[in-house]
Amino acid sequence: MNQLMIHKENKTKKRTDTHDTLKEELMITLSNHCISHCWIYIHVSAQ
Repeated sequence: MNQLMIHKENKTKKRTDTHDTLKEELMITLSNHCISHCWIYIHVSAQ
């Protein structure tokens, strides 16, 4: 019973970690996209 609970906890923890990593990657991708988009916009406006 105890081993099963530990296994279940580890599984849940791993899922949460993966979710956080995906969220972080998404945020980085979004910010990178916004930065490049804004940079292009500024560059075009400056001309």
